[in-house]
Amino acid sequence: MQIRTALERGDPKALELIWDAFAVEMLACAQNALGSRQDAEDALHELFIRVARSRHAVAKAGNIRAYLYAMTRNIAFETLRRKGKESPMDDEAENRLPWQAPESDAASLQADLQAAMGALPEEQRTVVAMKVNDEMQFHEIAEALAISQGTAASRFRYAIAKMRKFLKT
Repeated sequence: MQIRTALERGDPKALELIWDAFAVEMLACAQNALGSRQDAEDALHELFIRVARSRHAVAKAGNIRAYLYAMTRNIAFETLRRKGKESPMDDEAENRLPWQAPESDAASLQADLQAAMGALPEEQRTVVAMKVNDEMQFHEIAEALAISQGTAASRFRYAIAKMRKFLKT
């Protein structure tokens, strides 16, 4: 059964379908925004509560994946505000980047990449994470963040340029 149809019908299986299709991505999105696995799991739980309460709104979304990303990011930012943080980089975050090298000799590269990501403004860091971690296209990022596709692309381009400069020094 298709997710949209299940949501429109109020089928209890809709949440299971959404979980199977998107839970891993939304957890990664929340963890990227929050910097904590525990907080990300709490955000994912809150996401599914909200989806259950607003099934019809989710069903009407043009792109359910992008809509869920937007909901997840909003929940993450509410969590950060509630905790009095502006950014997850306020804490030492574990497992924040998907390109972590499995070899221990790559720890220095990993630390450099985390530092470069941490030096980015939140808007740019978010776009990079969605593009690299979640393998989203610019039009999907734009829809999820309610920005234009050009803005998403330019934030990514500027972020990569800043990261290159940061890593060269």
